[in-house]
Amino acid sequence: NAMQLLSPSINMKTPPLNFALILSLSAFAVNQSLAQQYEVVELTSGSGHEVNEAGWVAGQQSPSNAYLWQQSGNNIIDLDAFASAYDVTLARSVNRFGNTVFNAFNLDNSAPQALYYDFATNTSQFLSTGSNAGGYANHISNGGVIAGKVNPVNTSNSLAAYWMSSASNPTIISGADGFTDANAAMDFVGWQAGSTVFTNDACLYRQSNATLYTLPAFGGGGSASANSINSEGLVVGDSDNQAAIWIESGPGLGTFQINAMQSADAVGQVGRSASDINNMGMAVGYLQSTRPAHNGNYQAFLYYDGFEAFDRAKHLEDFVVSGPEVRFEFANSVDERGWIVGTGAVRYPGGSWQTDRTLLAKPLLSLMPPLPGTAGNVNEFLTFGAAPSTKIYMAYSLNPNGSTDLSNWCPGLILDMANAQLATTGVSNSNGKLNFNAMVPMAAAGRTVYLQAFDLRNCKKSNLLSHTF
Repeated sequence: NAMQLLSPSINMKTPPLNFALILSLSAFAVNQSLAQQYEVVELTSGSGHEVNEAGWVAGQQSPSNAYLWQQSGNNIIDLDAFASAYDVTLARSVNRFGNTVFNAFNLDNSAPQALYYDFATNTSQFLSTGSNAGGYANHISNGGVIAGKVNPVNTSNSLAAYWMSSASNPTIISGADGFTDANAAMDFVGWQAGSTVFTNDACLYRQSNATLYTLPAFGGGGSASANSINSEGLVVGDSDNQAAIWIESGPGLGTFQINAMQSADAVGQVGRSASDINNMGMAVGYLQSTRPAHNGNYQAFLYYDGFEAFDRAKHLEDFVVSGPEVRFEFANSVDERGWIVGTGAVRYPGGSWQTDRTLLAKPLLSLMPPLPGTAGNVNEFLTFGAAPSTKIYMAYSLNPNGSTDLSNWCPGLILDMANAQLATTGVSNSNGKLNFNAMVPMAAAGRTVYLQAFDLRNCKKSNLLSHTF
């Protein structure tokens, strides 16, 4: 039997997603709402440099110690103990197995040394530098490929390099002369994204054909730096002090277009640099803030490739709805769940601002705008921030003025629209992500629908999303 709620009612059986019927009625036009909702937790002092889908964070505690944070048990591993002879240590990257790369320095400006930490054995080792004086590791993939650089003997130059495993010698990326640095590695596409500082070029190295591609810069000849690449080949970084995203003209063509990540704060203002991009197309970075609370300092931003609502870089802290008051200054990494780690300041009720803190932003259940968002096409509705392997419901309404009470199933769960009807259901994957797909007929053109996802196991609801097809 279908479950029925008190008026207004919702039928909890799963009907087909039929927008022809939904949109044949009149609708209300409102502005697109912000989709993501985040809660922020403070992990420790210092900065978080990378977060991954297994719940690990690699970073540096104040004043100068590399650390690895484990979500399970809220445990912090002090990696500085494995390189105690050095003045400074910094953890850069961790893969899903907890294996981490970190770097050690002395304050006499001698060559840095790259290290590898194996979580399963709780041991570490120095990465081989071959005939070079030192090395620096930026990223480790889930397959164990490490991207970074080496420092040749008797020269101030550095050369982009990668290690196929922690036991291998470094491979120098051919053609990357001068001061170069490989910043990211991807197993499944064989790509490395790196930046050349001396030659003022952003580069992408494709391992499958051992080819180094120079990415275009703004103005045709300006400086550029590439920081991260995802499975779709989208590269993010910066050019001429603007956050940038590069898109390949076609699969395997080796030619790229550069686009700016415009800030939502003011016309003409741009993000300073994009730090990371995940496989959902979510990118994070930092920009020069115009907001008085930040006193002209940097502010973290969130950008979502492909979504009209995110055609400009949005301030990350605007999406925070739970946790202490925050000034999120740098967003350094985003994982496949949409978790974001960086640096900023926090203030708890009745307290003062605490600066230089590692901040972790965790998404609450969020419903994104449909893609492509037009009538006459199959549209994809993405939800993320759900609990893994959990049944998620999506409801719709043409009337946002009111509510729909679901407290018969979840105490206190009330949808933010009147006369909600169930559209469809699905089960989230291990990363808490779920895609709904539906054909939206041409008859829907110009109509506005209100959508909200919810979880009856954990009594959670997403943002209320409005969209005009």
